[in-house]
Amino acid sequence: MKSSVNRRRFIMFIALIALLAVVLIAMSRERGEEHRPWREESGEKVSLTSPSSAPTSLTSSTISKSSNQPSAPKQEPLQLLGLVQTSDRAVLSISQPTKALTVLVHNGDRVTAGQTLVVLDDTQTRAQWDQAEAGYRAAQAQLRKAIVGAEAQRLKADSDLQTAKAALQQAQQKEQQAQTALRAAEAANNADAVAAAANVQKAKIELDQAQKNLWSLQQLASVGGVSQLQLQGAQAQVETAEADLKAAKAQLQQTSTAPGGSLPYRVALAQQDLDQAKAGVQQAQQAVQTAVTARQHVLAIAQHDVAAARDAVQQAHAALVAAKSVYRANQLISPIEGIVTDLAVHTGDIVQPGLPLLAVVSTNHPYVEALALARQLPLLHIGQAAKVFLDSHPGAAYTAELTYISPVAEPDGRSFRVHFAFLHLPAGLRIGQSARILVMLP
Repeated sequence: MKSSVNRRRFIMFIALIALLAVVLIAMSRERGEEHRPWREESGEKVSLTSPSSAPTSLTSSTISKSSNQPSAPKQEPLQLLGLVQTSDRAVLSISQPTKALTVLVHNGDRVTAGQTLVVLDDTQTRAQWDQAEAGYRAAQAQLRKAIVGAEAQRLKADSDLQTAKAALQQAQQKEQQAQTALRAAEAANNADAVAAAANVQKAKIELDQAQKNLWSLQQLASVGGVSQLQLQGAQAQVETAEADLKAAKAQLQQTSTAPGGSLPYRVALAQQDLDQAKAGVQQAQQAVQTAVTARQHVLAIAQHDVAAARDAVQQAHAALVAAKSVYRANQLISPIEGIVTDLAVHTGDIVQPGLPLLAVVSTNHPYVEALALARQLPLLHIGQAAKVFLDSHPGAAYTAELTYISPVAEPDGRSFRVHFAFLHLPAGLRIGQSARILVMLP
């Protein structure tokens, strides 16, 4: 697009140089002729010249007054030739190769903003849009699934952890019960031991009495003072007392810790229950720790899955936005209200991306662009008054003022672009038409 604009400017510059030569020849013929008087046209005083003397160049020259004029004449206006331009210009192209199905406009047609100018084959870009949209919906569904799955895994992990904590609480309660049972068994065993010791002491006393009674009877029996039956009864009492003492000692032995360190039977059973309860608590604690670790691991994986799904949604959304942008970029729709120019596409053409297909120029803010020579720049300043003559409005002059002087020279190094704004916009003005400018000099 930039190369096309530069080429157009170069051709215009060559044409203007040729016109300048014609003007210089015409000016040489005008010298000595009388200037025609000013006349009124459209409310403006216009200096009418013959067709042969009309200025026709974008570059300009000051015209010398006749030698018959006073010694300090007023300088004649600086004459320029320009083109009507506009600052609002939209050059339309596409981003992907496609086919122009129908061209709806022609050069010079007036169009409105949003109007379709060329109907293009959008099969490919529409398919890309549909594919991106389907991918976006699939990514959203996957995100919802990941969120639901993460919540389900969290609930299950929480439930497993609560179950493990409840099992630990039960194990701790069993341990407390076993400790209580052990203390009770020890207390009961201590009480039995005291009673058994008392029974042993009692049995000893009874055995001692029975033995003493037997000895007395045996002494009497030696002198015939005791019958044999009495002697046998005393002997039986001794034997009974011995048996009672033996039984009492056995009972006392059951309530005492054996020399090998073994506990009494009742206490040993209670201690065994306590040991089992403690082992259960340890297992429950390990189960709780396992559940905590498993919950952290599950939640980390679930959060990673959700984050990955969110990233996928963002990527899919970006792809959808890009596909929509490509689709819209392949729609030749006028972005502004204006006139169609530079139409370079026809129905049935295969158009390539990046190439300018047409332009739309707005007539809302027109101006006249001309070229001024470097040596004439000292005569120009912003706000300087000028008169503009249009071939489409013969005999009429329109007031304007200088609004822009380019700080950069044209490729020839001798001329600079200048802009003139209309103070009152002419009716029926056409963008691109030629204009003659008279710049008022002091």
